[in-house]
Amino acid sequence: MKLRQFREQAGLSLTDLGVRIKLSTSYLTEIEHGKKYPKAEKIARMAEALGRNYDDLVSIRLDEQLSPLSNFSAHRCSTTFLSICSAFRRPRWSS
Repeated sequence: MKLRQFREQAGLSLTDLGVRIKLSTSYLTEIEHGKKYPKAEKIARMAEALGRNYDDLVSIRLDEQLSPLSNFSAHRCSTTFLSICSAFRRPRWSS
């Protein structure tokens, strides 16, 4: 959920947003940290207060700010992992 990103873009503090949508600051913090997931009705209230639509808040599509992450290929990641593993591989002892 992209609550924090859109809240900050709107220039709202957690307290400001909480007052507008009648939810506690602590609950909103838990949502932003991924510890809670609100029901559809609460997501709709958040979206309205932030001037967004429901789908904007729950979309898994990366926005422009995070889109460089989509260029990080799985191949590059696995190659890096393998090189790290080989650096720590135990030496083979011949008998």
